[in-house]
Amino acid sequence: IPSVPFSLRKKYIKMDIFKAPMWYNFPPIFFIRPKNAFFSVFNKKFLTIQREALGETHSYMFEAIYESDKKGYNSHLADLGKALEEMLGEFDGDAVCYMHTSSINSDFFKNCSSERYIFLDNCDMNKNSDILDGKKFITELSGNRYGRTGIYGNVQKICDDPFADSELGGALSFDTFDINPVYCAAALKSITADGKFDRDEFIKDFCKKRYKTDAFSQDITDLVDLCDSDECCGSIICARPCTNVKHTAPFDTVERSYDFHKLYDIAKKIVDSDAKKVDAMRADLQSIVRQFLSDLAYPIYIKATEFFREKNVRNFEQASNLFLEICEDIDRLLRTRSETNFCTKYVEAQELGNSKDEKESLQINFLLLHTIWGPFDHSILYDTVWNEWGGLVKDYYEARWHMYYRSLAAYFDNPKKLKDNSKKQPLDRNEYNGSYQAKRLALFENNFLENYIPNKNGIEEEDTVKVAKELLEKYSEVYTQF
Repeated sequence: IPSVPFSLRKKYIKMDIFKAPMWYNFPPIFFIRPKNAFFSVFNKKFLTIQREALGETHSYMFEAIYESDKKGYNSHLADLGKALEEMLGEFDGDAVCYMHTSSINSDFFKNCSSERYIFLDNCDMNKNSDILDGKKFITELSGNRYGRTGIYGNVQKICDDPFADSELGGALSFDTFDINPVYCAAALKSITADGKFDRDEFIKDFCKKRYKTDAFSQDITDLVDLCDSDECCGSIICARPCTNVKHTAPFDTVERSYDFHKLYDIAKKIVDSDAKKVDAMRADLQSIVRQFLSDLAYPIYIKATEFFREKNVRNFEQASNLFLEICEDIDRLLRTRSETNFCTKYVEAQELGNSKDEKESLQINFLLLHTIWGPFDHSILYDTVWNEWGGLVKDYYEARWHMYYRSLAAYFDNPKKLKDNSKKQPLDRNEYNGSYQAKRLALFENNFLENYIPNKNGIEEEDTVKVAKELLEKYSEVYTQF
């Protein structure tokens, strides 16, 4: 539902505007109350814009509220269902409104028939409650949330027809199709497939098409078997440094549900294969080796923390230096391909703008989105859109860890004096400025945002396969120790 500036009340005295509950410390937004006459006027303007963009499809898209917390919205939702239904009928007699189930609750249906609504079920509401009983809904499959560069995705679940309970078919909601190509391809096939399809046969066919050979079919099958989590695990490298990292982003976990040592075996088989490695294979090999090194960094972080608490200076230095060296090597690997670099994405975002002001706005939004993602000084969603990209790993994530590990030297005499975990834990993470260490990190992060200049030096100067092979050999004994 479109928000409106509070200043409109000066022009339209009878406009009834209410302040929505603040979302994770972002500036407040305001909505017109559904029973107010201006609600229909303004939302019809919004529908007109949708119709101009999409054509005469009689299909429209609304979100009742953002995110799943309905606290403070119950009475609003009860009025909204009826008001939207009436307004849609007045605007277009054949109108159908699509709405995500994550933006509603049972109050939404108190005063409406729901005949004009088709719900995109993106939170398994059909399975977990009776709210959708008798309602039209489409099962929605989401993936690659926030575009995070982790290897994950339950391909078997997709092959087992996730849309079987939906009479109206299925829908996909992917933040990007650039990563986890097997999972993405399976999701696209599931939309048009007539029921279930065999996973292993699908993977063989996928490999023949993507890699122009079936030589890597077993390796990719092993990868799919290994990294089959529904959600992306966190990255210790991209996590905001502290001695008790539990999450990189809200609701994820830095612990692995699989044995990361097996990633080494998969990558080694691909590297040593005599089969020709087309560009797609080189891209996927880079991703597998990156994931292996990223996973290896976590137990090394655990050891560095233990050595710090034990006042073991020598071993702490060795572990922390190894952690930082892995960051350097990941960055080097990522620089072998243009599309896996932060500056490439930054320039692409800038080029979407048509004017100088638009370009500058897109630059700022891109930088904020991929770093603190929230208000300066009191962000709650920091690092939500983390990515292991070339340039970003070295200049941002590794730089944070380097600064943090250096600062721990002042506490070696008495590690208990270090207070780097805040008392309050919003979303089970530290407050953005909740400790002395956090404030130092915030200064670094703000400085990065203010002074970032895209640097293309070193990009595509080395061969992906050669660097991947070199790094696998380098860590062939190291990874067995963790």
